[in-house]
Amino acid sequence: MNSGTNKSRMRYVFQTSQFVLAVILIVFLLWKLDIGEVLKAFHTLSVGWLLLSWLCILSVFYCRALVLCWIAENKARLAPTRVFLLNILGSFFTNFLPSRAGGDLVKGVYLAEYFPSMSDAYAAMILQRLVGIVGAFAVIVIATLVLFPFKQALWVLVPAVVIVAGISVLAKFSELWETHRKSSWAMRMERFVITRLMLRLVDAMVIYRHEKRRFVAPFLFSMAITCQGILGAFLAGRAVGSSATFAQIFVASTAAQISAFIPLTPGGLGVGESSFVLACLSFGVPKEEAFATAVLVRLILVSISLLGGAFYLFNPIRRNEP
Repeated sequence: MNSGTNKSRMRYVFQTSQFVLAVILIVFLLWKLDIGEVLKAFHTLSVGWLLLSWLCILSVFYCRALVLCWIAENKARLAPTRVFLLNILGSFFTNFLPSRAGGDLVKGVYLAEYFPSMSDAYAAMILQRLVGIVGAFAVIVIATLVLFPFKQALWVLVPAVVIVAGISVLAKFSELWETHRKSSWAMRMERFVITRLMLRLVDAMVIYRHEKRRFVAPFLFSMAITCQGILGAFLAGRAVGSSATFAQIFVASTAAQISAFIPLTPGGLGVGESSFVLACLSFGVPKEEAFATAVLVRLILVSISLLGGAFYLFNPIRRNEP
């Protein structure tokens, strides 16, 4: 009982600290901004550019669904539209209930209906996520080398090398795991529930090691999806009258996405906006324009997430009970 109480207390403290940090960051940004200029940007909002940005960002969810369908086509017959709705549903849980159940966790539970096992569903999702990250970094590295001198591009090249090294380590681990799967120490690990579940997930992922060609199209498509998301942010900037160029928005969006990966606040709230504004300031873009762009992108993502919440409320997806 005490252990459960302590865990609940620690979770409450962690959630509260995340929320407080998000509030502090947003208040600090507002304190440094000319609120009148920000409101003016929204007052002159272009509905046409806003609609284009919204559709562009929405289509990112559908394109990610296509990537998952390609990766898992030998394991499950997935309908892209169904996975698209699950992506939006996952976004709702990530943005509005991040501490209770992450979006990927919820999406995996419902995707398990179409896979031989839940481990296969989560393995496909993890691989899709890895392919997306590698594709995004490929775009970032190429664009950085083109847009900036080599010395300034090192801040991107270094983490890219780390990611490639990490993938190489994972590939080597999968090879060793496949060789020693039936060893005595592996069999002993099967006695524990947590490790047994982890081993099933690893087993499901190792199978894909022999299907490397399957990841070529998803990788190339993930690169296009990265550019598509940045285009959505650029169109949002046009909607609020921002003078930032596509290259500047590209760098600012990249900084925001990387910083938002760090779970400091719920859904990266405040962290992504701060990184976006700071990156735009380094290019001489007015901070009010940058903040208005970041807020509009956030509102677009929230509106799409609310669609996922409405879908979950009025037409919940049910998985088959074992």
